[in-house]
Amino acid sequence: MENIKFLDFCAGIGGGRIGLENLGFSCVGFSEIDKNTEITYKKFFAGNEKNFGDLMKINPKELPNFDIMISGFPCQTFSIIGDRCGLKDEDRGQVIYGLVKILQSKNIKYFILENVKGLVNHDKGNTLKVILDLLDKVGYKVYYKVLNSLHFGIPQMRERIYFVGVKKKIINNRFKFEFPKKYSNNRKLKDCLIDDDEKFIFNEKTPSYKTFSKYLNNKYNSGKYKINELLSKEYTIIDTRQSDLRIYYEKTPTLRTGRHGILYVKNASFRKLSGYESLLLQGFPKEYADKVKSKVSNLKLLAQSGNAMSITVIEEIGRNLMKAIGVHMTNKEVLINRGSTTAKNGFKNELFVIEEFNNWKSSEVSQMWLKAMIYKIEEIESVKATKVKGSYKADVQVEIKIEIKLKNLTDIQNLQVKLVSNPKGFNQIDKRWLKKYNELWDIPSNVYELLQYFTGEKNLKLIILKIKGECLQMNFQKMNKNYY
Repeated sequence: MENIKFLDFCAGIGGGRIGLENLGFSCVGFSEIDKNTEITYKKFFAGNEKNFGDLMKINPKELPNFDIMISGFPCQTFSIIGDRCGLKDEDRGQVIYGLVKILQSKNIKYFILENVKGLVNHDKGNTLKVILDLLDKVGYKVYYKVLNSLHFGIPQMRERIYFVGVKKKIINNRFKFEFPKKYSNNRKLKDCLIDDDEKFIFNEKTPSYKTFSKYLNNKYNSGKYKINELLSKEYTIIDTRQSDLRIYYEKTPTLRTGRHGILYVKNASFRKLSGYESLLLQGFPKEYADKVKSKVSNLKLLAQSGNAMSITVIEEIGRNLMKAIGVHMTNKEVLINRGSTTAKNGFKNELFVIEEFNNWKSSEVSQMWLKAMIYKIEEIESVKATKVKGSYKADVQVEIKIEIKLKNLTDIQNLQVKLVSNPKGFNQIDKRWLKKYNELWDIPSNVYELLQYFTGEKNLKLIILKIKGECLQMNFQKMNKNYY
């Protein structure tokens, strides 16, 4: 087993990072210059890694060692909707040269880069040729292909070009990398459109609804659409482009930083696509999206998710790269690596637990916890939660100060936030069966059986009967021995 390390450049909100961490890889740092995006990134992750900032100003010698560079270098200059000035753009198009500088200086073995499909034919293909020649000259064999996120488990049409690079000097005759094939284990559209916040309802009471009505009757759309027909099919996607309206079923158009005009039909009503839902449409686990809902503005989430990498695509590319370089990690090893990474960085929901307890009066979740801990809410005077000093893994100390009539009582509770080794994220309760622990740790059989009785997986009455039976047998044998 190899502990593969990567550094997340032009990190955005960490879609690429989650894809690689799902494979058991370890993130050793990131580079992001947008402060609002960095805030979201740190809400998703532990925040212990250093943000190295502007990669064009990074001194490569100050970077930690790592095996894989992952980066979605800025795409505005290559997109068909951008200004298409490409490598001549001094601020954005030149980022590829900054990445190459780091690749050379750190002698990085592999890289995964992402950009818009428009790069393929920009300047009649000359821009792509320049990039490929540049990477070839600094010692990399490069594979590239346009992939559509729609073919990798999420209901979004999103075509992007992906580059995979491998240092030529480490390639042998058996090395063979292939881009992943599409698969059908899809997250359905209805699984993503789940934000029930009333502020996203779009009807006659919405200020911009009149504008929408006029839009339906402009010279491009006049006579084509009727409101009642649009509302007749659940989860119809309506893309209100600048001129003509476009309709989609079972999928959405490409999410972009500046695209906020997507509506959909649910419960026979129009709704606006929310930032929370756009994260799910990019493959972000719900547990991650929950961390930023109502804590990062909707407009910022829409923009940030539109600029993110599709998690499932990066995960599949990373998986195929693992196979090509001969890294064969079992599911068990992936879980161990992922657990080690989490332990090193701090558990991702410690701050959430602390915040919920410190806002216990308004937090339904906290009140449910307190009731489960056999406290009466009306008798609680105050609750204070703090992280235990010196603990970097799972401990959260919750001090519950309770004042009861005629008594003054302070009760201390220590909570441990546990990791659930699950691709979908983390939880406070570990619900795995002992069999899974046995697979991870090879527990001695006698201890394993004892734990099964202790946790109730096996009926304790059986072991009592077994012990009684053995005692009776021993007594019977003793009686026989004495008799003869």
